[in-house]
Amino acid sequence: MDLNTIAEVARPQSRAELPVWTAGDAFLAGGTWLFSEPQVHLKRLIDLTDLKWPALTIHERGLTIAATCTVAQLDALA
Repeated sequence: MDLNTIAEVARPQSRAELPVWTAGDAFLAGGTWLFSEPQVHLKRLIDLTDLKWPALTIHERGLTIAATCTVAQLDALA
């Protein structure tokens, strides 16, 4: 699906660079939901992939899955 209302894509590389959230924003991360149906209310995407979060982290308490984790990364977890 085309997102033809997007006027800007922010690509922060650290938490300090995250822009102030405004109406019409959406986070772009590891999933594909944004592209599955029209999103005519959106004006800016905030791409989280350059934050370089670990996709998957295994702890004694369980599993942490980052917002930027792709389905392929999750599927590859042994």
